[in-house]
Amino acid sequence: MKYISHYITFVGFILFMYSFAIDTYTDKSAYDDAYHAIDRIELGREESFEAFYALREKYLTNRFQYQNYGVTLLSLGIFLMFLTRKGWKNISSPNTNWKIFLLGFSAALLTTVGYIGDLFLEFARGSYPHWADSLGIPLAGVPVSFMIFFGWAAVNMLGMNGKFNAGVSISNMGYHNINWWYAILAFVTTLITSLCIYDGFFWLVLPGVLWLYFYLSIMAGRKAANK
Repeated sequence: MKYISHYITFVGFILFMYSFAIDTYTDKSAYDDAYHAIDRIELGREESFEAFYALREKYLTNRFQYQNYGVTLLSLGIFLMFLTRKGWKNISSPNTNWKIFLLGFSAALLTTVGYIGDLFLEFARGSYPHWADSLGIPLAGVPVSFMIFFGWAAVNMLGMNGKFNAGVSISNMGYHNINWWYAILAFVTTLITSLCIYDGFFWLVLPGVLWLYFYLSIMAGRKAANK
């Protein structure tokens, strides 16, 4: 248990490096020929997209999967190494209120960055056909999304009003007299982050654990102050 974060990081590094030894397509020439043979005008929008994705599924190797799981485990392992640097039984919340504020806003920012990063990475990987809509359309909603996440973090920071202690133990918090609002948020966030880890969707793994740490820090701080 002591070195589990190191093992996770090591496995992630191995998977990520191994991915570069794998070709992207089983037969690049055949894929390119079939891709350029898709007639977007003759097939129409829907059928041309279906043909593209079927073709991609046929020729694509598991290179990107190895990369995704590699970065997923790397980001998770490095964060756990930082969080458990004093041991798993000594995980505590940030030692000042402003650091908890920064934690919440960082989670909001990285959630937005993850959405943007995924769009550009999939574009670079060739996940969209050349006749697809511009990335400008999905990117247009980014400012609104960021304000929503930023506002969500700000609203939950209201839990720091009144009696609240920073720098308290999370590992030994227990389940009695906890704030159930933050407990539910922590539970839902754990489920979502676990699904992202399972799926190798690394863009939301680090934001997910930051949100979780944020909620648990507020929950632990409220409980410690009200003992």
